[in-house]
Amino acid sequence: LIFIGYTSSLTKTPPIPQHNRQTTFLSAFGLLRQALPITTFYLAEFLISLTNLAVVSVLGTTELAAAGLAKSLLFAIMVVAFAVVSLVTIFVAERRDPSYCGTALLAASGIAVPFSLLAILVGQFGTSLLWLGQYDADFLIAFDSYAGTLAFAIAPALLFAIIKNILNALQRMQSLIWLSGGMVLGNLLLSLVLVHGLPKWAGVNWEGLLNWEGLLNWEGLLNWEGMGLQGAALATVIIHSLAGLALLVSVMYHKLVQFSDVTFSAICDLTRAILKLGWAAGVHQMVESLLFFMVLYLLGLHALEWLAAATVVIAVMEINYMISLAQGEVLGAWIAAARKKGGGNLTYLLNLGIGLSGVCAASVILIIMLFAETIASLFLFAHPPSSKTSLMVELLRWSAPFFIFDTWQVIFSYALRGMRQTFIPMLISFGSYGLVGIAGGIFLASVLMQGALGIWVGFCAGLICAALILARMAYQQATPSPQNRR
Repeated sequence: LIFIGYTSSLTKTPPIPQHNRQTTFLSAFGLLRQALPITTFYLAEFLISLTNLAVVSVLGTTELAAAGLAKSLLFAIMVVAFAVVSLVTIFVAERRDPSYCGTALLAASGIAVPFSLLAILVGQFGTSLLWLGQYDADFLIAFDSYAGTLAFAIAPALLFAIIKNILNALQRMQSLIWLSGGMVLGNLLLSLVLVHGLPKWAGVNWEGLLNWEGLLNWEGLLNWEGMGLQGAALATVIIHSLAGLALLVSVMYHKLVQFSDVTFSAICDLTRAILKLGWAAGVHQMVESLLFFMVLYLLGLHALEWLAAATVVIAVMEINYMISLAQGEVLGAWIAAARKKGGGNLTYLLNLGIGLSGVCAASVILIIMLFAETIASLFLFAHPPSSKTSLMVELLRWSAPFFIFDTWQVIFSYALRGMRQTFIPMLISFGSYGLVGIAGGIFLASVLMQGALGIWVGFCAGLICAALILARMAYQQATPSPQNRR
């Protein structure tokens, strides 16, 4: 249904619809159509990470562990940077002009530079920090090989994300689907070649076919054994660089972004404006990432079975999160455009966003409830059924209904960004995740002697608290009043 709606019309969807059933349906359909390419972008990043780990796993446990840790560290930097530069969508949605888009692209790229440099520093010197933790020498060598190369993928990934944000504000997202699909396929094929070398296809005399009078050393080329772990990282760097360059060329070719009238003072002014709102969004994302890390860490202290089960639940939750994130970005852009025009009903847009995201989340929840055993078996395919499997299935089913609160806290966060509100949402997330989620979970686990169950209940309570408080603030800001129109 989403695909049919996307391909049936490439016209822009008006962000301020009238109040009747037909236009409400069309607006919801338009939001889904615009969110679909963004969802494919986030799913592509997820699949690239997954395929890299799958290719690397053949090399051994040490290489897989090193790649997993390096990817976690570097991608933590990237997602915080994503949150900061996401404010580009809000500013461009308020002023859709090619020259202003050029200014926004250069300003956001300047903001991305420190994050890219930080990633490179982590990739180059992270081994020294791990050495203090007395890691095995083979692990350190593998980590240095992978992280030192993968760090250079952060800059092109941020460039791609910045242009994606601009296209979201302009409602011109068609090229993202094809590029995202190409990134996944290209990364898989390239990583296979770079990691394991060129295959010796059975039954084909490559030397006889390609050895033309010794013009090139085809035999040596075809016997190349690959780069090992570093090849997977290099494949990601190459694919992200090509994708970022292709998207940049596309927006310049279609004259969506122009640099002819861009001035240095305009870049500096917009950089300050983005950072004024974006730093809080970055901290918000950092606090949310810290919540998930702390929950897993505390569960591991109580019971490894709970840690394994929670890891699977959070992995499934990430897919639901990416769908919600795409819808939130579109909703934030619509709200920003409506506020700029001064005549939009923001409450109507909020209702549209939470209704649509709620339906999508409910669909994910239903799938989890019906196929929990199948989902769990995907992560334990090499192990026979056990109490660990039973716990994983029960935790999936018990936690699935709370996915809707995770969805709504994302939707309300991005809606508030569309209203240029980032600082108070950051404080709300800090209080909800820190005081209710972590502190509450520790209280239940230690004081009330609930163990790992108490940690997980605190985690779910933190999500509920954040969603409810952000909802109240979003509707207060959306209500037409002199205080909210400043």
